[in-house]
Amino acid sequence: MEVNTVELIPSHILPLLQEDYKKLDPKLEDMLDLLSKRGASQCWHKHNTFKQHLFGVWRILYVWKQSVPICRCGLFHSAYSNSYVNLAIFKPNTDRSVVSASTDADSEALIELYCTIPRQSTVFDDILPNYPYFDNINEIKVKHIRDPSQEITLGIKDIYDVLVLTMADFCDQIFDYQDQIFQNTFLTTHTGSDTITPLWPGTCKPGLYVHFLSKLANTLRIYHTKLIASDPNLATTYILPPVFNNCTQTITRENEQTARDLYWKVVTGDTIDPKQAEELLKQSVEINPFVAEPCVLLTQIMNTQSRWEEAKQWGERGLKIL
Repeated sequence: MEVNTVELIPSHILPLLQEDYKKLDPKLEDMLDLLSKRGASQCWHKHNTFKQHLFGVWRILYVWKQSVPICRCGLFHSAYSNSYVNLAIFKPNTDRSVVSASTDADSEALIELYCTIPRQSTVFDDILPNYPYFDNINEIKVKHIRDPSQEITLGIKDIYDVLVLTMADFCDQIFDYQDQIFQNTFLTTHTGSDTITPLWPGTCKPGLYVHFLSKLANTLRIYHTKLIASDPNLATTYILPPVFNNCTQTITRENEQTARDLYWKVVTGDTIDPKQAEELLKQSVEINPFVAEPCVLLTQIMNTQSRWEEAKQWGERGLKIL
């Protein structure tokens, strides 16, 4: 059996797999070098270094075919520090010209905006409580985090940018260590109930955040529709991420946890037999069809049993999600 993997991989993904940075973004290598020179590779951030996290967010946005300014903002999204972390490797009062020269003016303006809004309250207090009724909500007013006397108005485009950046940011970093630290597995408004007792990295069990992302994705779709209606020319640069069936479906937290726990039982079960593993993984996929790992494990199981056609089907399904 021959499988043409090139046909299964979107054309814009190949340079990413080949680490051909020039094809990905002609400024990418220089931007990464600048981050290293500013110490981003020496700072810890959740599950890796700060630089690796920034690149991980850029990579997700690139895979989702987001615009160049959004992708570059993802690469520098906490570079001035922000409402979540104090990792100011660039000073907003003196280094904006440095960041602008490395990225471009539009990207730097988005980076500065993203580093000055109260991200938690903007998403959890100002946007999501209205879900799914956003017909009359075309702008949001928030306070500048460094100067609360300043009011920032976020329009439809800004709301889209904030939502998609938040999705990519959470995708790259959340695992159960954050669930334990924040004591906030429902991802609601921050209550200040953090704890410092969990030891890093913990079990590395997948975090419970997919249900939240699915709700964000559906909200993103609504603002994408508003954005394109306001300016049809933006349809070529503002593309919905290919997640949750084109941002049309959601999953409950309960279903996410059930599916996660079935998957986790397989990957941590030293004595589990292949037949039971297959059954549990198929249940996991049926409950939560939006993650790839159970599909990949099913491919492995079927390959070990010479069930080539089934392995190919599950592998293609997992690859499509990835």
